[in-house]
Amino acid sequence: MRKILIFSTTYGPIITGTAVAIKEITDRIQHTRFDMVTLRCDQTSPAHERVGNVNIHRVGFVLTKNHDRGLGSFLFKINTLLFPLRACFRAHTLEKEHVYDAVWSVEASYAGFAALLFKYSHPKTPFILSLHEDDSIGAIKRHMRFIRPLYRRIFSHADCVQAVSQYLVGLARAFDFKGNVIVIPNGVDVKTFTREHSVQELNELKQKIGKHGSDIYIITVSRLVVKNGIDDIIRALVFLPERFKLLVVGEGEEFDALHILANEKKVADRVIYVGAVPYHEVPTYLKISDVFVRPSRSEGFGNAFIESMAAGTPVVATAVGGIVDFLYAPHNDKEQNIYQKPTGLFCGPHKPKTIADAVVRITENAELKTQLVNNGHDLAVEKYDWNIIARHMEKKVFDAVMVKNSL
Repeated sequence: MRKILIFSTTYGPIITGTAVAIKEITDRIQHTRFDMVTLRCDQTSPAHERVGNVNIHRVGFVLTKNHDRGLGSFLFKINTLLFPLRACFRAHTLEKEHVYDAVWSVEASYAGFAALLFKYSHPKTPFILSLHEDDSIGAIKRHMRFIRPLYRRIFSHADCVQAVSQYLVGLARAFDFKGNVIVIPNGVDVKTFTREHSVQELNELKQKIGKHGSDIYIITVSRLVVKNGIDDIIRALVFLPERFKLLVVGEGEEFDALHILANEKKVADRVIYVGAVPYHEVPTYLKISDVFVRPSRSEGFGNAFIESMAAGTPVVATAVGGIVDFLYAPHNDKEQNIYQKPTGLFCGPHKPKTIADAVVRITENAELKTQLVNNGHDLAVEKYDWNIIARHMEKKVFDAVMVKNSL
């Protein structure tokens, strides 16, 4: 049986696109033992557990239940800084028992430094680096400016680099990776996001969150962080009639700031926060909504966009990062392109009025909405099914690295 050790800076309790990718891929690859070393964020996260096909080992100290605010936030930062050393030490202990065929760092950040340290002491063990970064390449360069030579070594010591978008190929090149970068995107659980919902199920959720017949719901499924631009959606409500409301699915550090902004803009009664919901329930929230919007300021890929397409909810997004790999938007309702079918509409980052304009354009043009829904759904199912993605990861990355290492 093949054995792969994963380094991931975080893995729960907040479900990120990166965490979803790890689980969806590893669950579909058989005859492989996956162990993971990750950060223990808070008291709700056990030090050891098995999730799907992965044995998880969490390292770090925890004194609070909440790592988003106050003391919890401070301790989380200290934990994160210490993570590479702690993770490498834990990996050495695991290596003595299992002897891994490869190490796999998901993102080049703190997990990448942990994998680099492990590679120094185990030079013959293949090092796979997957790029899922959400920050822009410019922002990463700024963050790493004082340790750029060390950060560059993560790339120079990787035996294989895989990126989830063409945009992130640029990250590998920016830090001087000379080899071939394999582009394998993230995906969607097609079975979960395309399932049929009964009228009763949909009506029960509408009643629960207070959606009435004339309401038009804009939904965002996002971590509440600055880069996801949720504040711009709140500002966009000012340009829309009162029947347009915002449904926010997710949690994060910007929660309080978004509340304050909504009050300042006098739209607080039109913003509904439901917090984090179980992953399998997300499609139901998408189904009762009219438009999905995430005006990202940076995005490595963006699983939530593909999930919305699969669920049949039209998408409005910014043309940043990896989003342009899967979203083509016509400039006007009559524009046609024989090579690319429109799968959504673009808005501008930091431009709330463009969000409002795109939402109105979709909700007032039934033909355009149907076109976007059908094209988006077909694209998600045909190209981004996790079964396809996992198969590519196994053959093009894991198998390829093992073969190369055996030569």
